[in-house]
Amino acid sequence: MPRVRLQADSDRSPGMHHRSVLGDNPVAPSLDARINALAAHCGSTVAARATEYADDFANECIVWSRAACGLGHQMNALARPDASATTAVDAGIAAVPEGKVPVLFLDYDNVLHPCDAFRTRRGIRPSDPDASLFQFAPLLEDLLSPFPELRIVLSTSWVEVLGFDRARDRLPIKSLRDRVVGATYHSRHMVAHVWEQTARGIQVRRYVARHRLQRWVALDDRDDGFDGAEEHLVKCRPGMGLGDEAVASQLAGKLADICSGHAPS
Repeated sequence: MPRVRLQADSDRSPGMHHRSVLGDNPVAPSLDARINALAAHCGSTVAARATEYADDFANECIVWSRAACGLGHQMNALARPDASATTAVDAGIAAVPEGKVPVLFLDYDNVLHPCDAFRTRRGIRPSDPDASLFQFAPLLEDLLSPFPELRIVLSTSWVEVLGFDRARDRLPIKSLRDRVVGATYHSRHMVAHVWEQTARGIQVRRYVARHRLQRWVALDDRDDGFDGAEEHLVKCRPGMGLGDEAVASQLAGKLADICSGHAPS
């Protein structure tokens, strides 16, 4: 196919014709007309490309906007009580405590054993080789025995790591397992890494608000997030846990308060 080039009028041979970019009829336009026609053609091409890029950019914005909205809904679900989460969602949960049912929020590490615990290829092991996992579980059973109506909600990272059923079933005493009705963490409603960074007291108090609990006590070695609700917390000391007689006595007193319908003192 012959190459097309623009020529000045003085360069054209008599009778020479040019093919217009706007049609197929042979014409002999002036130089200005040919320049204007070519500019119009190039301009329409650029405009079409610009429209394509604009459409692509708009589509990208829609995708990212939808993604941001989805993340926003997740964050909002973490930031406030979720009415859709007011019923039991795990098959292992018999019922969700509501209203006046007394509830104990129970941590494991530095509470039911006097140290932290680590997951290894051989299973979960205590950080202190002289300690035994759940060595204070019999003591907790004795403290709860006068209050058959009391229920337990797990407030421990064991639920996030093992899942609700397995974390509950690690309690070595059946009467304790039977009291467990839920956990502050649930994978269906929460993002794990966000939950991990949330203060323990905030985790507990969100559950309290969601289920409208009126009588509750938390047994934990963490006190972050309990500001304004310190009377509901029995704090254990690392290295001692529930084996500390002062802690056991304080827990017994608060359990008696909430199970008799009074606020914990």
